[in-house]
Amino acid sequence: LYIIIYYLSLYFRGSVSIWPILLINLNLPPSERVKTENILTVGIAPNGVKDHNSYLWPLIQTFKYWKGITYKIIKILI
Repeated sequence: LYIIIYYLSLYFRGSVSIWPILLINLNLPPSERVKTENILTVGIAPNGVKDHNSYLWPLIQTFKYWKGITYKIIKILI
């Protein structure tokens, strides 16, 4: 699984933005991974949050119950 957090501006002009937290299944072929139906949105953090760990904590706690799951956290600034 990949956990991806990236900056998304909601309007071309303005300061309204969010940080969606997405899961991507790496067991799928590369062409299938990034299709909308295969991406799971697990959270949305508002802009201005300096520490995203509080939004990731419930997800990481869930991973502790899954045996054999490895994950990598990537933060992308666009």
